[in-house]
Amino acid sequence: MNDRDKEYRVIFLAEAQQSYDQISTDIVKLEKDPGNEEILDEIFRLLHNMKANAATMDLHAIAELSHCLENVFSSIRAGNLVFEGNRVNLIFKAIDYLGYLINNIAKPQRQVHNEELLNDLNDLVTKGEVSAGLLQENSSSFISKKLHLSDSVSIPVRKLDDLLNLVGELIISRDHLINFAELSENQQMKNITQSLSRIADSIQETVMTARLVTVSSLFNKFPKVVRDIASDEKKKVDLSITGADTTIDRNVLKLISDIMVHLIRNAIIHGIENPKERIKKGKPEEGSVEISATSEKGLVFISITDDGGGIDTKAIKDKAIKNGILSSSRARGLGERETLGLLFVPGFSMAERVTEYAGRGVGLDIVKSVIDSIGGDLRIESKVGKGTQFIMSLPISMAVKAALLFKVNENNFALPLLNIHVVLTVSNGMIHNVGEVLVLEHKDEMIELIYLHDFLFKEMDYSSHINLKREVMDVIVVWYNNKKYGLVVDQLLRQQEIMIKPLQNPLDDNTLFSGITLLGSGEVCYVLDVAGTSKAYEQKENKVQLH
Repeated sequence: MNDRDKEYRVIFLAEAQQSYDQISTDIVKLEKDPGNEEILDEIFRLLHNMKANAATMDLHAIAELSHCLENVFSSIRAGNLVFEGNRVNLIFKAIDYLGYLINNIAKPQRQVHNEELLNDLNDLVTKGEVSAGLLQENSSSFISKKLHLSDSVSIPVRKLDDLLNLVGELIISRDHLINFAELSENQQMKNITQSLSRIADSIQETVMTARLVTVSSLFNKFPKVVRDIASDEKKKVDLSITGADTTIDRNVLKLISDIMVHLIRNAIIHGIENPKERIKKGKPEEGSVEISATSEKGLVFISITDDGGGIDTKAIKDKAIKNGILSSSRARGLGERETLGLLFVPGFSMAERVTEYAGRGVGLDIVKSVIDSIGGDLRIESKVGKGTQFIMSLPISMAVKAALLFKVNENNFALPLLNIHVVLTVSNGMIHNVGEVLVLEHKDEMIELIYLHDFLFKEMDYSSHINLKREVMDVIVVWYNNKKYGLVVDQLLRQQEIMIKPLQNPLDDNTLFSGITLLGSGEVCYVLDVAGTSKAYEQKENKVQLH
């Protein structure tokens, strides 16, 4: 049994013990009020859920006994049986044995069917009678003399959110103390802060782990989604899922659930060809959609890949020109990656027809906005005739993030590592001023630069205030809308985890920053928003200044 199976079994045990306790309580109430339909419905529901969950965990003895009891209560609900007399004794005996099985899940040798008990329950349903041998039996030899309490507790997600916020405050206070210890040059103080730092890290990791769930809770819903859409589109689609045991913050998973459905619809409707067209192209009649999840260095990568017709970048350019989104001259200068990024422009759609699933409602621009709002990224890779892949890069946690700290004009800034493609140290000769655009030549690629000193602090159009006097400069390369941008900073500081606090009025409508954090020195640090900065740069709008 691997670690994931062990985790599932712990969860099942906690839920089963809770359900068993509730069933035991309800049956005692039912004995005093046999006609209470509300109690009957609850017992039936609990047994039905336990049967399904136990079968999933391959706990067949529990599943079979729950099923037999479910049949008994189904007959009682239907009025075919009355909950009275020796029938009550039999049901209590069955419930006791169910508790015995649940409390001994860790002991496979005790997970055995009680054939006599199962036969008695089946006879009760079919014949309405209890076997004579049971009439004098009012106790069960397998009843434990000890009360069993669950090792798990249920905690509302809101309390975990509050706890994580407190952990963030603890991290900030820890950094303050570490900074003070360094300045004091007191070795004892340094030792104490080092110990405190280890404890704070451990608390943070424990709390964040408690908030993690596997993506399987979402991925398991997709086979039905794929089947329904494929049926409506009269297409044949095979769905494969990998990495379903990847863990992610529950809030992040909740936010991406709707956009995942939209991307799957997009793959089937716009990507996968109809069976006749696929056969003509020499492809299998059945299309393929693959959903995968992986985690690496505090990030989760979720991709949706189809083997359909791919995306024609020329068609995108033609549609964008037709809709007035860009000029013909601008379109000619766009590379394939930047062209695919046009699909994220608000209001832009390649759909030629409206169906129940496409051509209306949520578009790719909304999908991108949702991912941007949690500090994630969405990229598209596509080859005509081969297929398309949407790749989401997501933070494992929304509250505490690893970030790169840097200075611009003596002000502190942070950028989440999730948004960073690469950090470069470049010479002045590698930067060119082409018209009003700064460009960095790197590995046969031209990357547009945003000179943050002027972009953030000059009141006039920043492009006319470029001042690149230094021989060597630090550039942070970021991704946005399938395009790379280079952020020129004054000084790189360090990498550290930060707790992001939202901006307050009147700065809460500032799109250049996603929030602020406090450094160990007590200084305020602005968290740069890649999406807002990139949009402001593209629109040549720089109305929000720090000073």
